[in-house]
Amino acid sequence: MTRFALTAVFMTASTAAMAHPGHVEAASGHDHYAAVVAIAVAAVVSICSIVKARKTAAV
Repeated sequence: MTRFALTAVFMTASTAAMAHPGHVEAASGHDHYAAVVAIAVAAVVSICSIVKARKTAAV
């Protein structure tokens, strides 16, 4: 029961913070571009680490 309650709380809390992709375009005068770059860098780092882990596991 606790797991269900926590899942419901986290799901509703995260949906309030979501923004549509057009928001990033409209925020040209803000620091949102820095956030987009940070997310892109995090994605690249995670993909690189996954690829590296698969290469070392195959050896």
